[in-house]
Amino acid sequence: MDGGRVEDAPLLQNKETPTEYPYIPNGGYKNDAIKKAWDISNKDKRFVLMLSTENGAFDTKTKSKIGYKRRGGVHYDYGLCQVSSYYHPKYFDKDGKHWLDMSVEEQLEVCYKLYKGGTKFYGLDKGNPLKIIFPNNK
Repeated sequence: MDGGRVEDAPLLQNKETPTEYPYIPNGGYKNDAIKKAWDISNKDKRFVLMLSTENGAFDTKTKSKIGYKRRGGVHYDYGLCQVSSYYHPKYFDKDGKHWLDMSVEEQLEVCYKLYKGGTKFYGLDKGNPLKIIFPNNK
């Protein structure tokens, strides 16, 4: 897939998936975050794929490299789903520390709340999701 929409991305299915959770072969710690996202989202494939396009490293400490100026300050996107400190200020202190100190579970809970509440995550439109193997739907 080359810059296509996530709807066009193949959702890999494996009849011999050894788990009830989606995973990345040799994904290590990423699979822990994917499993938690799967549980928190009640098995929402699109949410898991969104996370993989926003932060394919599944790193809670990720901060966008380039800030953007708004209303007299410089703002960044942070964490697992690259939440904007400008659009969602209640989750941040001046240096983004509050967000960066959240656990994987806490960030995923907020990410899912924002996702279900209609927050636009642009990674779904721009990025290539990781090759995640999803369990068969039964």
